[in-house]
Amino acid sequence: ILLWLPVPGAQHGQAIGTIDNNPPERTALKLLLVDDEERVLQAMYDILSSLGHDVTMAQGGEEALNTFSQHITQNQPFNAIITDLGMPRMDGRQLAEQIKQIMPSIPIIMLTGWGNQILNDGELIPWVDKVLSKPAKLAELSDLLHKLCNQAKSA
Repeated sequence: ILLWLPVPGAQHGQAIGTIDNNPPERTALKLLLVDDEERVLQAMYDILSSLGHDVTMAQGGEEALNTFSQHITQNQPFNAIITDLGMPRMDGRQLAEQIKQIMPSIPIIMLTGWGNQILNDGELIPWVDKVLSKPAKLAELSDLLHKLCNQAKSA
């Protein structure tokens, strides 16, 4: 749909502004995805992989910490971590703390079913860069990943 409105001071037929329907291409990211629920983990893996990201899955905090450490040792660090909050043995808060002690600049996004409550309560979660509610909005998650990763590069 095209909508033409008169603009004061513009000549007839002069374009004032355009909308870019082709957003800039985004770099593929190396992500560590952490959740204890296999169906959620697989669904998020499929979504993030379809966007071109290199995604490694970990089923729980302990597995994630081991995987993260192995990748650091192999000089293949992740660009960002996406983790659930509530997981047995090592929850998302504990995982975030451990990871930030190893690599303080890495962005950590907590994707949780408690997201709205945490945000509404104004609760700050140390070591976590951003909290999002499940289910995640794809555009919001994608934008946030790129924003946080770009900030980490420039820091």
